[in-house]
Amino acid sequence: METEVQPVSAGETHVSLSGPAVFCNRFFISVGPVVRIAFAEQEAGESKESIFRTAVALSHADAISLAHILAKLLKPIEDQLDAAVAAQSVAKPAAQSHGE
Repeated sequence: METEVQPVSAGETHVSLSGPAVFCNRFFISVGPVVRIAFAEQEAGESKESIFRTAVALSHADAISLAHILAKLLKPIEDQLDAAVAAQSVAKPAAQSHGE
């Protein structure tokens, strides 16, 4: 199912930019009657606890639309990152093992 990205009005753009954007580097998704996505921040280091930032609850249809829109919008960035990783692996010569 292809999700079409709908144009947004000036009012919708204003609303989307009217609140704070908090940094999040962790997210937790649970699926039940709704899809709940909780966002958190974790400082560097595995022993640090995550700090809850916010959560959203989406209908299943809205969550699927979000997944499709994110995949479409992020595809060029994903391709760029994949190309950078591939270029790094080509640039680094494989480690050679000398048998004894």
